[in-house]
This record gives sequence, structure tokens and C-alpha cells, in this order.
Amino acid sequence: MVVVAEEVVAVVVQENFKLIWRSLMDKISTKKINELILLDSEEFVKNEDIRLDNFINSAAEKIALEKDSKPIILLSGPSGSGKTTSAYKIEKHLDCKNIHTTVISMDNYFKPYENTLSPEELEKPDRLDAELLISDIEKFINGDPVYTPIYDFKTATRRFNKKELVRKPNEMILIEGIHVLNPSVMNSVFESANGVYVSPRTRIELENGTLIHPQKLRLLRRLLRDTKYRGQSVESTIEKSVHVDWGEDLYIMPYKDNAKIQINTFSKYEVPILKNYLYDKIINLDKSILDEYNLHEIVALFNETESVNNDSLVSPYAILREFIGSSKFKYK
Repeated sequence: MVVVAEEVVAVVVQENFKLIWRSLMDKISTKKINELILLDSEEFVKNEDIRLDNFINSAAEKIALEKDSKPIILLSGPSGSGKTTSAYKIEKHLDCKNIHTTVISMDNYFKPYENTLSPEELEKPDRLDAELLISDIEKFINGDPVYTPIYDFKTATRRFNKKELVRKPNEMILIEGIHVLNPSVMNSVFESANGVYVSPRTRIELENGTLIHPQKLRLLRRLLRDTKYRGQSVESTIEKSVHVDWGEDLYIMPYKDNAKIQINTFSKYEVPILKNYLYDKIINLDKSILDEYNLHEIVALFNETESVNNDSLVSPYAILREFIGSSKFKYK
């Protein structure tokens, strides 16, 4: 009876993953977004959160089916993709199925350094202490105590947790970070892992037919995050985007197919929400910056899109909360 039930779940999960794959390169127009807002903005936001939750829960179901042979989850995606929230949402779903899961951020395994690193060096995978990370994963899986590092981005130093981390029976470990699907970093654990790649993959079509690449949407997310929580200016985040994009093209995108599970983290309501936070910051940028970084299409995107002024409609567990704040998840 149990075997039959598992087979049914497997079929459902497989069908859901076909839907996820088909949705990766979706397109939606500003006109359609506005229609959904004007029809019923509350239902629009609510239904989008439910839709994305269903996809992420389907991913968790797939992972749960292989928890014994693949107790490691490697979750990657480019900067601004919503990796951390996606990881916590998967953890939450697995925990509800009594599959305890521990989330570890790869960011805490950055090597400390004394001198300033170049923008290019900041994006390279050898910035990671991969040897320590692999050692800690192996210790965790074997049930040995682990003292995980805590990285301080302001001082480029690290300390170690005083409390030991010890694996419970059948517990899974989820590692999230931009380089976790890169074989040069994680190849030794691939056989025991399920790979998950998350990123907004939907293009937004303007009235003139221009398609806004998801890379621009991720930039908007980072602009809000960095100005709101990291004390950076809009200009500095935009300037850094060149090096971030460079690193993604070299070290992240080539390895996304190492993940059998891929999730489009785009929500149709997020531009109408982000507009409230970023519109004034963008339109007040110097024209030279708009020209140099090709941001005029972002101005057009905001100008063409109606706002959703009540961001309390957004679920406290939504991916967008990672950027606008007030998430129920506690980011470490």
C-alpha cells in the first residue's frame, strides 16, 4: 500500500516538474499585469503566492522521495534570485512532513581576507573555503559534531559557532549559495545530493515589444535589498552589477543544468510592489548612469505598470519579502 502511494506521489511530482520547466521562460506583458491588478489586486497577489508555493512544495516532494539516497540538497541561483527564502520554504515543507532539515548558507564559508579584493575576485568560487565546507558536510552526514563558521561581511572575518551541530536520525542538510552547483566546489557530494536551481525566468514585455530580461528584475531586487539593509547607494549597486553579471556568466549559469529541479521565482505582482520603493530612486538617477547601464527600459517598465500600494497583501513567507522586509523567516 505504501509503495503504491509513493508511486502516485512520484507521478504527480513529475507532472508538476514538467509545469515548472515549461514556466521557466514565460513572458508576460505590462498590459496583462495591469489587467490583473485592476481586476482584483488582493486576489492577484494572493493567487501568485499560492502558485509559487505550489511549485516549491512540488520540489520539496521530489526531494522527500529521495531523502535516503540523497540526504543533501544543493540550492543555487544568481544574486537576487531568492535563494535564501526558497531554501527556507523547502525546509518548512520538509519539516511539516517530519523530515527535519538544516539550512546552511555557503556565504559563511567565504575565506577571511585582510586586503581589499577586486570586484572580479569577489565573484570567483575560490573565494570559498571549499575544503572546510566539504569536510563539515561529510561530518554532518556521518553524525559527527560540526562547528559551523559565521562570516562577517563588514570586517571580512569569520568566527565559529560555539554550539555544535549534530545530525538527527534521517535529517537532511540544505546548502544554499551561488556556487553550490559548481563541480570545482561540490563535485565530491553530487552523488548524494539533489540540485535545485532558482531564479526569476519570466520576461516582461513593454508596450513597444521590448522584453525586460530577468537579470534586470534581479537588479531591482538587489537595489532594494542593498539600499534598505546593507547601507549601499543605488549608484554603487548598479556599478557593481557589471561584475556580478560577469561572475554569473562564468561561474553560475554554466552549471545550472546540474540541477534537475529548476524553479522560476518570478511573481507577477513584484514590479507593481517594487515600484513603490524604487521608482523615485530610478527616475532621479543621472542620465549618464541610465545610459551607461541601459536602465531607460526600467523607467519605461515602471511608467507602464500600475502600482500595488498595499504590500501587506504579500504573504509573510513570500520570496519578495527577502527584499522588501517583514518576512516570517529569520535570515541568518
